[in-house]
Amino acid sequence: MSDARWAEVEEDVTAAAGHLARSVELFGAGGFAGEGLEAYKARMAFMHAMQSGHTSLESALVRIMDLLGEEPPTGRDWHADLIRRAARAIGGRPAILPAGIAEAAHETRRFRPVAMRSYGTFEPTRAEPSAAAAGVLATQLRESRSVQVEARLTEDLQGIVDLVTRDLRRAGHWAAAASGVRGLDGIPAAANPHGIAATDGAASDVVRLSFSHDGNERAAVDDAERFGYRLRRGTLETQLGAGNWQALSDPGAVTFTRFTVEARDDTVSLATFCDLPCAAGSTTCPPRQQLRSMTVRLSARSVADPSLVRSLRSEVRVRNDAVVGRCEV
Repeated sequence: MSDARWAEVEEDVTAAAGHLARSVELFGAGGFAGEGLEAYKARMAFMHAMQSGHTSLESALVRIMDLLGEEPPTGRDWHADLIRRAARAIGGRPAILPAGIAEAAHETRRFRPVAMRSYGTFEPTRAEPSAAAAGVLATQLRESRSVQVEARLTEDLQGIVDLVTRDLRRAGHWAAAASGVRGLDGIPAAANPHGIAATDGAASDVVRLSFSHDGNERAAVDDAERFGYRLRRGTLETQLGAGNWQALSDPGAVTFTRFTVEARDDTVSLATFCDLPCAAGSTTCPPRQQLRSMTVRLSARSVADPSLVRSLRSEVRVRNDAVVGRCEV
C-alpha cells in the first residue's frame, strides 16, 4: 500500500537537511562584512542556503499532508500555520513534527523574509538564532527518520482501512435485486446468492464477502465475485476471486500485528407486511430484516522502527440488508 510519492518526501527531507547543514557551515565561515565580492558571495550563499533548506522542509510537509488526504493550510499565514498543524496530532494522525523540530522550524521560517526581501540589510548577529535553529534541524532531520516513518505507517494503515471499509459496505450487493421481490403473478421471490460478509468467528482475522461485479447476474456467485481479507504471518492479504489471495501490504515496510473484523446484527420484524398471521411456533414467519454492522481493527508496526506501533479502528454499516423468513401464504 505504500505510495511511491513517499520517495519525493524523502528527497525533500534530505535536501532540507543538506541545505541547512551547509548554511551552518557558511555562517561559521563568516566573511560577511564589507562591500567586496567575497563578502557579498558569503552573505548571499548563507541566505540562499537558509531559504532553500526551509522551503524544502515545507515542501515535504505539504507532500505528507497530501498523502494523508489532508488539505494543507492556505491564506496569508500559511507558512506559520503549516508548522503549527504539523506539530499537532489531528484525528487519527499523530504529530508529523516533534516539538523540538517544530520550534526550530519556526525560527528558520522567521528568517525567510530576510533572505527574500531584506537581504540588503543583513546583520550576522541577528541571524545567530536562525543559524543555530538550522543546525538543530539539520541534525535531527538526518539522524531521525521518525517523521517520515511515522507518517508513512499512518498512511499505509489508513489506505488499507479505507479499502476494507469500502468492500464491506458493498457486501451482498445483487444486480438482480428486483428478482427478490414476489410478483403479483405469484412467482416466488428469488434468493440473493450474495450473503452478507462472513467472518470465521466473533472477532476474526479473516473476512469473506461477495457482491455483483457486472450486469451478467445469475443465481450463483461467480468465482470473480468472491473477495476477502485476512492476516497471515504479519502480512495483510486480499482475495481477488476464488482462492486467489495476494499480499495487500508490503512486509518490507509494515508488519501487521492485528486485523480483526467483528460483526453485529440487529433484526427488524417485517410482520406488518404480512396479510396473514403467522402459524404458532413458526420459525420462518414473520420475515425479518437483518441489519449488519462491522468493526474493523488494525494494528501494525514499522519495519524501519519496530518501536513505532499504530492502530486504527473503523465502523462499517453494510448497505445491503438481508431478509430471512417469509409470510404465510
